[in-house]
Amino acid sequence: MTQLHQIIRPNPNRPFLLDLGLAATALCAWFALQGLQPIIAAAQEELRLIVQTTDWRPEWPLGPWIISALALLSAWLRQRLGTVGPHLQERLQRATLLAAGLLALTLAALVDPLTYFFPFLTLLWSPHALWALALVFLAYVHWPAASAVPAPRSDATIAAILLAVCLPAYLFYTLYFCQITMIHGDEGQYLRVTQSLLHDGDMDLANNLDTAQTNEFHVIDFAVHKAPASPEGKVHSVHPIGLSIALLPAYAWGLEYWANPRLASALFMALLAALCVPLTFVWLSRLGAERWAALLAVAIMASTGPFFYFTNQLFPEIPALLIGLIALVALSHWQIPGGGYRSWGAWEVPALGLLTLLLSCLPFFHARYTPIGLFCGAGVLLQAWYSPRRHLALATIGTVITLGIYALISFHYAFSNDWMGPFRPGNAWEEGALDIATWPLSLPGHWL
Repeated sequence: MTQLHQIIRPNPNRPFLLDLGLAATALCAWFALQGLQPIIAAAQEELRLIVQTTDWRPEWPLGPWIISALALLSAWLRQRLGTVGPHLQERLQRATLLAAGLLALTLAALVDPLTYFFPFLTLLWSPHALWALALVFLAYVHWPAASAVPAPRSDATIAAILLAVCLPAYLFYTLYFCQITMIHGDEGQYLRVTQSLLHDGDMDLANNLDTAQTNEFHVIDFAVHKAPASPEGKVHSVHPIGLSIALLPAYAWGLEYWANPRLASALFMALLAALCVPLTFVWLSRLGAERWAALLAVAIMASTGPFFYFTNQLFPEIPALLIGLIALVALSHWQIPGGGYRSWGAWEVPALGLLTLLLSCLPFFHARYTPIGLFCGAGVLLQAWYSPRRHLALATIGTVITLGIYALISFHYAFSNDWMGPFRPGNAWEEGALDIATWPLSLPGHWL
């Protein structure tokens, strides 16, 4: 085990030719896999995966092959000429580890049921993955060391620039998008609950289903997704109420001033999405990522799917992401190697209470966000435990958690007359999550 650790960990004292050979081996293995070209299909009604592979034949895509060869040859020449420091070898080792890890995941994508629960693993079989890996060896390995580039701006300045770029971009895209499309998917379901909360002060949709009320935010009628556990005489939506509550101010403002609550709600989501971009950069930077790498990762995230497509969509993913990022940024000092307590100053206790309140909102957005809230909540408890005002901090957190649990259970009783509410299988969805014949698929799906 010690010998294996010596091989895989970044170590500039290892023979450079050994690392170069390992990198070439990993890349050759990737190129060899290109000859399989599997077809992977998942069944929709049962937990089953079908994998078909063609007979292997040698296939070396010319573009990635040239890029990879150029990257390794350049690394050898730069090392021979002595024009670089140990950072080149360390980056080469990290890139090799990445290639080996992705290679293992690529092979794992052929295994059922792993790929059924993680279908995105099949993306590693696409030709884009090979191009991306080749570019990693060329760009990452040969990027100048941090000491060789001009001093970058502060994280706060870069974050402000990212917000200044993304916010108008997302807002203008939202204006365009809302002009050419209608609400789709479950967006109308969330807006219908928001409408009921605004006009009636409740989540009962029984008196919110006529055409005139629907036309307030949509141009055509659509069926409501009624929860099976709705109390007699009431119609409750199967969709979590958190997003509908969050959209209330934007919906009311858009209805009052524009007579277009859907547009105002979409613009509000664009604002939340724009805030996620600089927070992601700050989080990566605080974790120790080089600024250029953090900027590149954030730029890719902000301008491509799925994030970009969700920037104006009325779904709970963006608000939940924003809450998670706020917690991760605030608690980043606990996430780095050797990290520990750092004081938040005089406002530490109120900040801990506010952070706990935000995390307590996650189950209202969807049950699947509860683990995220618990994970980040552990960091909040660590911060409170080591605080000089430990007792006050823990009391504040405990009070907020108690109120959050009380609010959640109260909502559950209003939703279905039992304390579990939509968390209980069968209350919100009719897939029969407790049916022994279908539970491997339906029970995880109930909460996911």
